[in-house]
Amino acid sequence: MAKKSKSKATKIINYARSPTLETVQSVEKFIEKHSGKYNRTKLWRKLPKGIMWQTYIVILNYLKELKKIEIDSSENPIFKIIKKETIEEKIIEEQLKQEQSPKPLPSYVE
Repeated sequence: MAKKSKSKATKIINYARSPTLETVQSVEKFIEKHSGKYNRTKLWRKLPKGIMWQTYIVILNYLKELKKIEIDSSENPIFKIIKKETIEEKIIEEQLKQEQSPKPLPSYVE
């Protein structure tokens, strides 16, 4: 018996999923809340909305290409990436708060 082979186009259609914007945003928010806690399989199982595995993988690849997430190669947890500008803004904000707070007088001044 001859095996029926599927064309490449059929395989791509079967595996390619187009997530909606709402689905991408919900996955991104979930990753942000649970950054570093789960690997990709556990994260997928914990998602509040049922998302097909193939769709989920497409979303992860999309977020990774945008450099919004990173997957740790050792244990494979998924991390939300904080942009460098955001970190610098937080540091500057903390420094300004410290400068504005009244400093205690030295102990020899009363």
